Amino acid sequence: MSHKVFSLQEASELLPELTELLRTIRHSHGRVLSLRDRISVLDLIGATEPRSPEHREYVERKLEFDSQVSRFNGRLRRVQEIGCIVKDVHQGLVDFYCVHDGRLIFLCWMLGEKEIGYWHEIDSGFTGRRPVSELKLKN
Repeated sequence: MSHKVFSLQEASELLPELTELLRTIRHSHGRVLSLRDRISVLDLIGATEPRSPEHREYVERKLEFDSQVSRFNGRLRRVQEIGCIVKDVHQGLVDFYCVHDGRLIFLCWMLGEKEIGYWHEIDSGFTGRRPVSELKLKN
């Protein structure tokens, strides 16, 4: 399997676009969960039936749900097309493949951080983050 490999500079240049995408993804995800819960309640009380007083709300929520899922998937697909890996939607945690000393590592960035300041081994996660200053990466 081939992966897009980034230099620190290349990954850093993507942060403005990723910031916007991840904010949208996080908002859409929250809205999808909220709508899913409301639709479940409406389903339980019989709002799927056209004669139900809540049927109109059910239809509206389903349409909004479908729209939000589409928006979420589209933004997530865009991040994947860029070559990044979203590790956590709520935190806005993203990894970028990078090569250091002839092996793949992850550069690690989280929404709200001003720059990519951390990295970790491929087989470790967020808790294994270490400062990028430890690496001698070529831009």
